[in-house]
Amino acid sequence: MAGERIKRDIIDNATDGITMQKVLCSEIPLARRFDVSTGYFDVAGYGLLRKDIEAAARSDSFSMRLLLGKGALPPPAAASFEQRAEIYAEIYAEQHEAARGDPQPPSVRAALSDAELARGPQDDTTGLISLLERPNVQVRVGPSRFNHSKCYILGDSSVFIGSSNLTAGGMVDNHELNAGLYQPGVAAETRRWFDRMWAAAADAKQDLLRDLRQSKFGVPPAPHDVYMKMLFEKYKHILHRDDRPGHKDVKLTAFQQDAVDTSMHIMGLHGGAIIADSTGLGKTNMGIAIIRQKILGEGKKAMLVAPAQVLRSVWEEKLKEVDISVRQTATMESMGRENFMDDARKYRNIDLVVIDESQNFRSKSAQRRLNLMRLLSVGRPKQVLLLTATPINNSLMDLYWQLSIITKGEDDYFWESTGIVDLHRHMRDATNRDLDAGLDRIQQLLDAVMVRRTRSFIRNVYKDDEIAGRKITFPDHEYKPIRYDLAGLYGNIFGRLYDDIRSLTMAPYSPERYNTSLTQEERDAHRARAHLQVVLLLKRFESSTEAVRASIDNKIRMYEHVVGALKRGRLLRVGEFNAALARWGNREIDGESDAGSGDGDPEDAFVRTVGGIATEKAGPEYDVKAMLSDTSSDLDTLRTLGDEIGRIQVDKKFEAVRDAIIGDGALETEGKKVLIFTEYTATARHLHKRLKEELGGKEVLLIHGGTRPEARQDAIRRFAPRANLPEDESLGEGEKEADVLVSTEVLSEGQNLQDCNYVVSYDLPWNPMRI
Repeated sequence: MAGERIKRDIIDNATDGITMQKVLCSEIPLARRFDVSTGYFDVAGYGLLRKDIEAAARSDSFSMRLLLGKGALPPPAAASFEQRAEIYAEIYAEQHEAARGDPQPPSVRAALSDAELARGPQDDTTGLISLLERPNVQVRVGPSRFNHSKCYILGDSSVFIGSSNLTAGGMVDNHELNAGLYQPGVAAETRRWFDRMWAAAADAKQDLLRDLRQSKFGVPPAPHDVYMKMLFEKYKHILHRDDRPGHKDVKLTAFQQDAVDTSMHIMGLHGGAIIADSTGLGKTNMGIAIIRQKILGEGKKAMLVAPAQVLRSVWEEKLKEVDISVRQTATMESMGRENFMDDARKYRNIDLVVIDESQNFRSKSAQRRLNLMRLLSVGRPKQVLLLTATPINNSLMDLYWQLSIITKGEDDYFWESTGIVDLHRHMRDATNRDLDAGLDRIQQLLDAVMVRRTRSFIRNVYKDDEIAGRKITFPDHEYKPIRYDLAGLYGNIFGRLYDDIRSLTMAPYSPERYNTSLTQEERDAHRARAHLQVVLLLKRFESSTEAVRASIDNKIRMYEHVVGALKRGRLLRVGEFNAALARWGNREIDGESDAGSGDGDPEDAFVRTVGGIATEKAGPEYDVKAMLSDTSSDLDTLRTLGDEIGRIQVDKKFEAVRDAIIGDGALETEGKKVLIFTEYTATARHLHKRLKEELGGKEVLLIHGGTRPEARQDAIRRFAPRANLPEDESLGEGEKEADVLVSTEVLSEGQNLQDCNYVVSYDLPWNPMRI
């Protein structure tokens, strides 16, 4: 910063942008002597003057004396207790008198310990060590802590006296008051004062060098040591075990306990955390341990949100085992109702909200998410714990919508901790890259808020981990495709069926495409949304003839209702119809086609809802004639499709799965079990019926959306008794253990089915994350 000399009578680090740093850096190149008295000293303050001091110190004619306050270099641990106590008492007394909003670092050692590992502090420390190794630079410490003077004497005519310590705060950051004195007589008198103080002080050059060299920025260590130190600094909170009461009654492995400790730390920092361990690593137990610690250890009130089946069959039983009850529970299904928040008062005093299967909140417009965000804004501040094995289903934006639960929608939430100014823009930028580059973009954010381990990681890092005295083991997985011919499933009519399905206009699903007041672009958008129904029908087409037949029957009923209204010049109330369609369509697209319907067929429930929607006279802007023509044509096609599919007798897809189960000997050994997942109730019922016929003597059970909760839980117990019953319990008298379980998506989340060793995904999902 050498250049034009800056002369100021008053320097306050504010007026005209002139700081103590700028003034001193303009004076140092002009002086042969530089004497400093400072109560506090830090390396960051030296770093602001470093270039000019180092340039001047290269001349043998330059000398520098640094007189420090006693607290800048506390005694090493080897000093006696009495010596340390006396010095620290003096430090505390003086700090107590300092302005509360402007605390200063008590020692060089402490300041370096607190500094983040970065290039700047490293260069400044290295530079100061090199400077102190020169014979023309001396350091002493005053005999009393109360040598709290601050003065800078440069050459024979420049003196600066005031409040600025040689710290980053004193040089630049703080509001200070310093006087610049430029008379030779004043400089001489001040130097005589300095000489007296210097003579009474003790040499401390080696002490300062010791603290600098022993710091993390000191003598350059081996690259491996640097890397390990950086890892330690970043993850040292994980190494600290929380010994407060709360864990002892929840049996956890070491890797589960580490996740609990880390999540507690993250929640303390950010108000929320995500545990995203792979399936089967015990996220429920981790969540219960955190709930227990919050309730018993901190006196907090907790709320639990989970899918209905998971809440009843897993969480409620686990909480009973550890004798803990949460203040409120809510099913995800109930949170999807518009009236969920009608009584918001019961959520006012909740401190912690635990959300299992949090990926179900990834849709920004879903009613359940809107209700959750309202819940989090009610009453006292709430911490959030999200549990999910699949935080990302479709894109990285899935993760954004879950993170925004923690941030309560504030996109600058992570600014101070991660430097992310706008979370939405940051995640959108990552989404627009390829997946690996996108994940690299958000890695710092994930490290800050997420615990994510895979089975292979646990195997390698926690290979000797135990629970209840038994070593943890994970079975090896073998993946095997079962191939079948879709065209062969439908025989020689496959091409015709496929073409007929693709020809459907799906007119009733998009009345707005017939609204002539809309632009062509708007009408085309409605046409595209209607075409989605064709794709959904083709999904069922791939599942089974029963699934597509059931869907066609439902559509015929709906079409007949719509045709009757159109012939009278009337339309279903568009707003009500679109709302019902969105609720059903979103579940179909997300693979939740069987969740929460009364008889297990959501499309049937949707059609019944449509039947109850009132009609209204179509306005002149609607082309009722065109809509009636398209709907009638579709209805004829659907009736033909239904007749054709009804004549199909052979099911080659089922036969391929049956042959694979038998060929692999999946049920030959006692205790082996088979679990079959399908998206559709009609397919599940078909599989259940055929497997009971084909696997004589084997107990085959069925679960779908219409199965009563008690019957569902009974089926789970009978299929996986070891995973769902306490060690000292067994199935009741007359209860037969099941060999095969056919289930729709209602059992795809959060269930303990580990007794099973053979799993079949019967349908090909759009998103492989479903598998």
